[in-house]
Amino acid sequence: IVVVDERGGHAISLLSGHIGGATLLAEKVAEISGGTAVITTASDVTGHTAVDLWAVEANLTVVNPDKIASTSAKLIQQGFLKVYQPSDFINSFPKDFHPCTKQQDADIVIALVPDTESGLKLIPRVRYIGFGCRRGTTINEFRQAIADLETQDGLDLRSVGGAASIDLKNDEQGLLELAALFNWPLRFFTKEQIGSVPGSEKSEIVHRKIGVFGVCESAAILAASGKNQSGRLIIKKRKWERITAAVAETKY
Repeated sequence: IVVVDERGGHAISLLSGHIGGATLLAEKVAEISGGTAVITTASDVTGHTAVDLWAVEANLTVVNPDKIASTSAKLIQQGFLKVYQPSDFINSFPKDFHPCTKQQDADIVIALVPDTESGLKLIPRVRYIGFGCRRGTTINEFRQAIADLETQDGLDLRSVGGAASIDLKNDEQGLLELAALFNWPLRFFTKEQIGSVPGSEKSEIVHRKIGVFGVCESAAILAASGKNQSGRLIIKKRKWERITAAVAETKY
């Protein structure tokens, strides 16, 4: 929420300054009106890292958002926060975030299963779902597949960073609706890219129809891949009546 006086002299970031975008909106409104943006968020005023905004930018899911305020207050009070991660999910931290080696000492825990009793819990979005499907597959069919991946394969949707498929499916309405529902970035890869991934399960039927031996495993691996290393498959190809799906994880 941004409040502006009648003359546009002041644009005040009133509510949800970081994740809600009120701070940025206040600055834009002030630029348009020729006024002044009034920012009162403590982290902005003191120059410290905005914990909630940093989590979004680092592609992390906040497990316990009720801890954001107290964690931010501690940062302002002591000038830094201790951060623990069992693997190198995040390569570099803001200067007021200090890595530590013991989970019990941490103010912030970054893990796929953050089991700390206290502190802010963050889950890295390092898993990607690859899909293959028949034309006209509905969002309800996709949602059932997702539910099965959760209950039968143990996939935590909070760790999912996006979905992917072959570019022939870039207008598949059910898939587009699914990505919008979960706010997942959706990537599409060419036949050449899909076909370049070694070791994926092969299907002669799929090859005859679209020219590649399989889609979901390759799409998942490509989506999870970084500049210098490929993703690793953690849930192999699952089949439903009109959908195939697989999950890959970014190497860290």
